[in-house]
Amino acid sequence: MGVLDKKGGKPAPPLKSQPSLVDLLKQKQESGVQGSILTLTLDEIEEAAPAVDSALRTSSSDFLADLELVAPKIKTGMNVTKKFILDVTVVEARRLLGKNNLGNGGKPGTSDPYARVTVENQDKRTRTLQGTTHPRWDAKYSFVITDPSSDVEVSLWNENWLRSDNFLGWVKLPVAKLLDNKVHDFWFQLHKRSEKSHVQGDVHLIINSRQADD
Repeated sequence: MGVLDKKGGKPAPPLKSQPSLVDLLKQKQESGVQGSILTLTLDEIEEAAPAVDSALRTSSSDFLADLELVAPKIKTGMNVTKKFILDVTVVEARRLLGKNNLGNGGKPGTSDPYARVTVENQDKRTRTLQGTTHPRWDAKYSFVITDPSSDVEVSLWNENWLRSDNFLGWVKLPVAKLLDNKVHDFWFQLHKRSEKSHVQGDVHLIINSRQADD
């Protein structure tokens, strides 16, 4: 079935030369057009294109307006016109492995732990606490969220002076499940990054989201 002409209700000529949904988005980006809807990634548009392309084969001037209507469905219910800030507080950790020994200059049976928090390309680091397996940092960081499909990664390390730092465990949380305007205040078990890793203990995080000011 052909696309109906808006004025006469008659089938319009086939739009064989009309660019696809993905082509239109690329043209908009290349021309420098800005709009909140362009927070959608090309991969997301590419995936959704087969289902919505025929509905959007109007003039290119209508492209952004039409895409605004379809975008919430593409993003599985998320309002992509809003920007969010994710606040992550690294409160403390408990029962960490003691990685220090006389060879690395530390007190045996303890660690000198610090935490790194990474969201998208944003990376934060707590201060190092000396000689403990139960550190408390109370360090709060804020991250601008541009890709809801990204993850929050919190990794713990033992700082060494004479050799590379020791991995103490990590937690990986999907951002999409945290953008619900709720406070997530939990202890999370630390996980290995490979079968060779030796980790134990938990980390206490407080995470909440808020809408960014325009």
